[in-house]
Amino acid sequence: MKCLRWFAVVPSAILAWYAAFILGLVALSGVDALCPPESMISGLCGAWWYPPTERAIILVAVGLSAFLVVVSASAVAPSHRVPVARLAYGVGVVVAVYFVVQTSAVGEFLAAILAGFLGVFCVARYSALPSRP
Repeated sequence: MKCLRWFAVVPSAILAWYAAFILGLVALSGVDALCPPESMISGLCGAWWYPPTERAIILVAVGLSAFLVVVSASAVAPSHRVPVARLAYGVGVVVAVYFVVQTSAVGEFLAAILAGFLGVFCVARYSALPSRP
């Protein structure tokens, strides 16, 4: 059973990333639906509030994905949860650096780095608590 849980660490992290991605897309679709018809220009919302709202949703979705990847990978691991969280964070940092170099998306980079670090902190904090009987 432990072997299966170790094999499930990477797929659970990937699934967590996709869950946050889909949630972000759903949130963007919801915001698109709120755009007044007179503000739609060639299928895009031209309302004054749309660009900052879209940006906020993207940043929250990126941060949520980083947090969920770290937490889900460590939650699935049968042991060594803090090292697994650190490893998932390290891999995430490498991926984030690659993407920021390719796209210059500094806001998304910072959101991923900070939220992933928060995930490691939460895993370490939760793992330090005494176990319940």
